[in-house]
Amino acid sequence: MRGVTLKGLLEWAVGRVREQIGRIDVAVQRMEEHERGLFQKALAHLRDRNYAHASLYANECLWARGVIEALLTARFVLERVADRLESVNSVEEFIVEGSLACQLLMEVRRRIGALIPEAACEVYRVAEQLRKHATDVQESCGMRLDVQAMEVRM
Repeated sequence: MRGVTLKGLLEWAVGRVREQIGRIDVAVQRMEEHERGLFQKALAHLRDRNYAHASLYANECLWARGVIEALLTARFVLERVADRLESVNSVEEFIVEGSLACQLLMEVRRRIGALIPEAACEVYRVAEQLRKHATDVQESCGMRLDVQAMEVRM
């Protein structure tokens, strides 16, 4: 990514983030189908008065819903990151928004790493490029932003 303009970097980052949103959408769809199947199995075992198996499938269903919730949260955060990066109009905005986006992307990576490893790797790649360029811009402009002092929550 050497010699790339700020606008080019932001377009690349937004494109990659939107790509990962698509991957998350596919994973959510699959997990919802899986959850529906588990729910139907739990109901079938309840009708048969097989409470042990019904409980097992109900717990699996609950786990699947937790995964869906985590994926949807990550999707929402990625949408917000993409929207914020698209709205950058100046170098100063890039330093702030790029640094915050890096932190959010790293948190998304941590949360989806075990669920969608390829998306987590791409999110990490985008975060690192943004971090590197934000640091370079800060140094070249003589600015210093204490990103660690900023609190970022998902």
